Amino acid sequence: MIHMRKTMGIDIDLLKDKSIAITGATGLIGSAFTRLLLSLNTDYSLNLRIVLLVRSIEKAVSFFGTSSCIEYYLQDVSNPITTDIGKIDFFILAACNAYPEAYKETPVDVMNANYLGVKNVFDYIIGKQYEPLKVLFVSSSEVYGEYDCGDNGVDEAYEGIVNHYRVRSCYTESKRASETLCLSYASQYGINITIARPGYIFGPTRMTKNNRADVEFFDCVKNRKPIVMKSPGSQKRSYCYVEDAVSALLYILLKGENSEAYNIALDPKDSITIAEFASLIAELGKIDLIKSFESGNYGWSPFSKAILNNEKLKELGWHSQYTVKKGIEKTICQMKIDLE
Repeated sequence: MIHMRKTMGIDIDLLKDKSIAITGATGLIGSAFTRLLLSLNTDYSLNLRIVLLVRSIEKAVSFFGTSSCIEYYLQDVSNPITTDIGKIDFFILAACNAYPEAYKETPVDVMNANYLGVKNVFDYIIGKQYEPLKVLFVSSSEVYGEYDCGDNGVDEAYEGIVNHYRVRSCYTESKRASETLCLSYASQYGINITIARPGYIFGPTRMTKNNRADVEFFDCVKNRKPIVMKSPGSQKRSYCYVEDAVSALLYILLKGENSEAYNIALDPKDSITIAEFASLIAELGKIDLIKSFESGNYGWSPFSKAILNNEKLKELGWHSQYTVKKGIEKTICQMKIDLE
């Protein structure tokens, strides 16, 4: 796991003796961020209190074990938070099922986890009548919709156009509405909020039903089966390894400005197509790549180009540690360890 240092432009002591609550802690981004906090807590003697709001305590314990600094609370954030979790300094809102199968089978649940998940956290804060240092909402680059961004990628000022009249938009539109909700709570109640817009984040952690293309590619490596491309894979994406993504989240949490949004991605020049991403996984995983295009792509992203500009994030002092290739290598390596 990446270790932060003051020489990288971030002061870890800002976390000392703080309480941090995380929703979506067993997801790809949430679990990696939790592990980063655990590592920092040990390395820098931060005396952190890490509060995890999860739908399965058993699953969460299997991820992070038992530690004096972790508190587990059984909570679906789609429902109001009725348990007293104490005063929280930082909230990280990362709960959502972000994969095509969920968009197809449980779109209402997807929308509730995003919008109500944000609302219920803010209502808890207001009900307890305390002001956290910051709330960080993990949104998505999909809020930009379809766009022609050119070689420099789309920046945070782009307003975006999304066809809301599709079930697949349950994810995109609920993320967009949740961003507006964050800004509304900031305006009306004075809560310090910041928004992160990750690009296409990949890594070893996954949910059983997750059928995103990148997850299925890595599953092929794990199961020693060829990758079968279901489309030409010409869509260009801003891929980013999860450890880079959570280090970016830490910068946004500690240095991001109130009511601002920040893209999380590698430099635009490092963006690649889905086909190129699959080819790298096949090469590094030592499996075959087969092109057998199929019809019926219900739930898949329709966006032909999703490249993010990361200049605003880099102005906070963040820089990536992993190329896409190195991130794939580490993901495959971790998968092998998990299988042993």
